[in-house]
Amino acid sequence: MLRRESNVRVSIVVPHLGDDAAFEESLVSVLENRPADAEVCVVHDGSYTDPFDLGDEVRFITHDSNSLPQLVSAAAEFASGRVIHVIGDGVKATEGWTHEALEKFEHDDVAMVSPVARLSVDGKITAAGWTSTTARLATPVASGKSQLGRRDAAAIRGACLTASFWRREALRDVTQAFPTTSADAAQFAWSRLLSRQGWRCALADQSLVIAEPSMLSLSPSRARGSVMRAIEVKIKGDSFAGSAMAVGMAALSNIIRPSVWSEVTGEAMSLVLGSKVTRRLDVNMVRSPDDQVETIRMPASVPRSAERRAA
Repeated sequence: MLRRESNVRVSIVVPHLGDDAAFEESLVSVLENRPADAEVCVVHDGSYTDPFDLGDEVRFITHDSNSLPQLVSAAAEFASGRVIHVIGDGVKATEGWTHEALEKFEHDDVAMVSPVARLSVDGKITAAGWTSTTARLATPVASGKSQLGRRDAAAIRGACLTASFWRREALRDVTQAFPTTSADAAQFAWSRLLSRQGWRCALADQSLVIAEPSMLSLSPSRARGSVMRAIEVKIKGDSFAGSAMAVGMAALSNIIRPSVWSEVTGEAMSLVLGSKVTRRLDVNMVRSPDDQVETIRMPASVPRSAERRAA
């Protein structure tokens, strides 16, 4: 499949990860609220048969893997929009959800944008992207809150991979700099690689998606802790002593939070035993904002649902 270049503003990528019901829930929500100048891409491993005959509305991209990062990488390679939006299994779009997110890319140093994920349209916040603290790497921003504060917007460091907007060229850089099959690893490393080069992640607080916590890969686990600490050490170039101190601080910060202990244990194990996950991580393959000179200007657009109502 060849790349296509066009005036499409955004390529909305819906990866098929094997759960037909969750995938179709996401795809239907996208098609119902689709902006007029967007392309919708379904990327899959060849197993999805398009039972609803959507070939006229959806661009299908096949890849020889069903891992989320590799499907996103394939979409980044062939999608035609200057911005790529990933919306994963079970995550649902809402009316006008792309508008503010796309406007954020008019800032030349913005490579990623996070929408706000809620349990329902008026429900509690699931995550407004993620941040890293002394207590925990990649912890959800504003989880459980009803409203966002200024500190929440300032804290954001990355977007949840299954609910994320990316500058296309920046996404292509990070998928090549760190090819991986681990969603946890990609979600953390791709954002960290970009921030290391001077890019930033912006929050679009009026861009709403509906998602349960399990859909955003933010739940603590030993494997997740091990992967993220190994990535952090590789990207920052920390010494063993500095890394051990960081893990020790995380352990002290979570002494009354047993739900996170497994993740801290994983971080400690990665320091002692090492990790294979970072062997293919090349921090020098990602360009800075100064190296990517294209300024994205986003004209106003409306969802197709609004066009139908106006008609």
